[in-house]
Amino acid sequence: MKFTKIFLFTILAIFSFGFISYNAYANGTASSSVVVTVDAPIVPASWSGYGSCSAGSKSGTCTEQTGGSPTTCASLGYTAGVNTTSVGCPYSTASWSGYGSCSAGSKSGTCTEQIGGNPVTCASLGYTAGINTTTSGCAQTISASWSGYGVCSNGSKSGTCTEQTGGSPTTCASLGYIAGANTTTCGTTAVCSTSHYDCNSGTSTNNVNGTSSWTWNCSSTDGGKNASCTENKATPISTGFTKGL
Repeated sequence: MKFTKIFLFTILAIFSFGFISYNAYANGTASSSVVVTVDAPIVPASWSGYGSCSAGSKSGTCTEQTGGSPTTCASLGYTAGVNTTSVGCPYSTASWSGYGSCSAGSKSGTCTEQIGGNPVTCASLGYTAGINTTTSGCAQTISASWSGYGVCSNGSKSGTCTEQTGGSPTTCASLGYIAGANTTTCGTTAVCSTSHYDCNSGTSTNNVNGTSSWTWNCSSTDGGKNASCTENKATPISTGFTKGL
């Protein structure tokens, strides 16, 4: 009997609630609503990778996680959004060493080409990449030259050595001369005899019988040094007498 009362009470309560709810909706007085919440999907952060180097740098993008994923941009080693680095992107202008000293009629310098697409190239500096050689400003390489000795005259002969230019290794010194005029002795030296118009060595020339002396020259026969010779005459002895008529 008790069980029957409880059951009937329950049925009555359900029926009453349904009837009230129906009337409320029918009369437009319902004020409650149902909200359904859908959780965002869990997506880890993602990294695009760096692109190609350009003007000394490269960039990539990290898209941040959603839904609370533990894989964040920070955990990947990046910041959320665009990341830029110069690592692995060498970038420098071309450089010119300048010309060195002249050697053997020319001088050289080196142009190191730009890296990473820098607009300052060797060509823009006026050179080719690598070694550049020019003769501009360098004397032409000419070896020293020797004229040879001239004719032996009066015991000497001369010649001229023209020095090298442009750093030639053939110098006057290497040829055995000094730069410019070189003079050396030559020939057999003439020697006067004690007797007038005679020579111990050489040929007697220009014989002159003077009032008080005889003069003459001894000339070398092979271009040697000549000699000038003089022999004094004896002075006449006066007797003190005058020859009569």
